[in-house]
Amino acid sequence: MSNVYLDFIAKHTDYQGLKRYCNICGYRFAKFAPFGLRPREARCPVCKSLERHRHLYIHLLSLMPDFCKEKRILHFAPEMIISQLLRNSGAEYYDADISGKASHKEDITRISTQDNYFDFAIAIHVLEHIVDDLKAFSELYRVLKPGGLAFLCVPVRKVAYENYEMVSEEDRVKHFGQKDHVRMYSLDLFCERILNAGFKIKKSSPDSFPMKEECLLGDTIIIARK
Repeated sequence: MSNVYLDFIAKHTDYQGLKRYCNICGYRFAKFAPFGLRPREARCPVCKSLERHRHLYIHLLSLMPDFCKEKRILHFAPEMIISQLLRNSGAEYYDADISGKASHKEDITRISTQDNYFDFAIAIHVLEHIVDDLKAFSELYRVLKPGGLAFLCVPVRKVAYENYEMVSEEDRVKHFGQKDHVRMYSLDLFCERILNAGFKIKKSSPDSFPMKEECLLGDTIIIARK
């Protein structure tokens, strides 16, 4: 943390009580940044977790007794702080990404492993990048064992929007808000497509946790069971 930031907090006592708590690394960070510095609302300055990671962490922590050497975890587009937790869990950890940045290069629409292989799957802010998301949901269902859980999350809007004619980065930024996004999900559409793949679902809203504001939890996570 910069000296400028610390000096600002020291001189402005009205900022000192406005803290966020990162439930992953335990760090307390200021709610507001001083003028001219990057706001610190979303990202923990220590472990770099975002709202969705801190929400997911609550569920993963509750499952830690199940993350043993007999279990297998599939993690797409692995976030560093979640990846570190799962690597140390004792389970067989299979991190995957189509770009080759993870240990295994995998296309989520054509997963190379056999049927009924994984106990858990995680895909956080992944499906909004996938053109054939129906195939991706089907593949996740296929590779999970009966009773297996998938933790799924995407940015959601009130109204869903898809337009497959938008293929340029410029068009996708204009229509979907990001150059590598291919749609905007509503929560209803996201849940509908997961259900159509055969899953049973449970919605986890950050509003259901009393530490939502202090820990700045975000994004609805869908817990899908095969």
